[in-house]
Amino acid sequence: MVICPDMLGWYFIAGGHQINYPVKGVWESTYFAYAQADLNDGNEKRNLLNAVSNAKRALHYQVDALSIAFGWNQIEKRDNFPSKLEFIGKCGVTAPSIIRRINKFRNTIEHDYYLPTKDEAQEYLDIVELYLLATHKVASDFPDQPSAELMSDDEDYDQSLSYPKYIDIYLPEGVGKIKVHASKQNSANFHKSTTLFITTVKESAMRKESFSFFDWQSKFDTEKACKDYLYHERWPSGFQCNACGHDHAHYLPSRELYQCSGCHKQISVTADTLFHSTKLPLRKWFWAIYWIGTDKGGISALRLAKLIGVSWPTARKMLKKLRETMGHRDSLYRLNDMIELDDAFIGGKQKGKRGRGAEGKKPVIVACESHGTRAGFLAIQAVDHINNESIHQFSQRKLNNGQSVFTDAFRGLTSLEKTQIHIPKVTPAEKVDEWLPWVHIIIGNLKRFILGTYHGVQGKYLQEYVNEFCYRFNRRFWESEIPTRLLGACANHLAIKSC
Repeated sequence: MVICPDMLGWYFIAGGHQINYPVKGVWESTYFAYAQADLNDGNEKRNLLNAVSNAKRALHYQVDALSIAFGWNQIEKRDNFPSKLEFIGKCGVTAPSIIRRINKFRNTIEHDYYLPTKDEAQEYLDIVELYLLATHKVASDFPDQPSAELMSDDEDYDQSLSYPKYIDIYLPEGVGKIKVHASKQNSANFHKSTTLFITTVKESAMRKESFSFFDWQSKFDTEKACKDYLYHERWPSGFQCNACGHDHAHYLPSRELYQCSGCHKQISVTADTLFHSTKLPLRKWFWAIYWIGTDKGGISALRLAKLIGVSWPTARKMLKKLRETMGHRDSLYRLNDMIELDDAFIGGKQKGKRGRGAEGKKPVIVACESHGTRAGFLAIQAVDHINNESIHQFSQRKLNNGQSVFTDAFRGLTSLEKTQIHIPKVTPAEKVDEWLPWVHIIIGNLKRFILGTYHGVQGKYLQEYVNEFCYRFNRRFWESEIPTRLLGACANHLAIKSC
């Protein structure tokens, strides 16, 4: 099975899994066979309704299995059929609009007690069968937890080539591994090269438009420009009703709403996004996104309030929502390969005990990928206590299983052994930066970030600022794209209730 870059990129980004159907031993073909049997039994009302119902189960079963495999359950979106269909469409799986229309037809039967004719039921089954056949290849050959591994010297080498040379990167049927040809004598460079390949695939699938200060100013100079951009971020393939899945709408200029041609629901371009029910002009939101995305020192609520002309409470709520969006976006990803992990305590100087157990400090768990001469991606979580339970929960949320995790052998980290390859080492204070170099640089940068702009943060708000720090750090190589990345995340984020 050859995986296209878009599909492979989405798979790694979303944290995919092996294709597994919701009920063990039951496949989409099982339900479809029931549907065909019902239709062949006669033209009675019961037969027609059962045939359409079982065909619908087969369709939803297939879409559910594919969406979960691509990482749907790690992405916070509405749990409905149109959303899942749109999601797998972005992952490279065919998702034609006719599937949304027949789903609406089935809803009419179910909710409006409409009795289909024999021809309508047959047409419904024909479309479902075509879709199952079209997606069967993706489902049957779906990769099982792709990872990189070195092939032995006697496997398919072309002696006319100079090694190490990447002949092919593929997923053999039934194997589910990315295999790269390389010679044993050069295996030291293999891990680094494969990591670079996966990173390149991620980058190609995630490229966004870059904007300078003047570009942003001219691009979003009016409310209409902001709404047009938001429209294309929400519906890149055209309007999509989030109620019925219909793909056509009429614009109502007097109300600035889109009315679905199917269910007639009226939808604002900001509805069910981070900007849901906002009373502020979108231009002010867009400028807030630009400033929080481009200044690595962050921007305080007081300064934002002065820049865009709003009150301090309003600016504070805007930044809170944006930081929450940043945190949700980073929660989709998991750290891989060699990982440094340590804990730290954030808070100002106080009398009494210093370090672990000090009063007035908030503990955080910090993990960072180590790529030798540079740090990789980062994950930080503020917790109440550093113990085996909090470490295990952090590992489950932030790290892929089976990674090499380097620590300072603190006894509260032993739960890492349940899911990771834990490599602890008791290290003297003067040599700790040699054993865990990147994680300690990051802890220092985090403390300077919080003290520099915000002059300290209360413990209950710390995770907000940690989210902001991690979001920019993880995208530091695409710094000019951060505003558009964050804008896209806001457009696809569910509404956040104002605090």
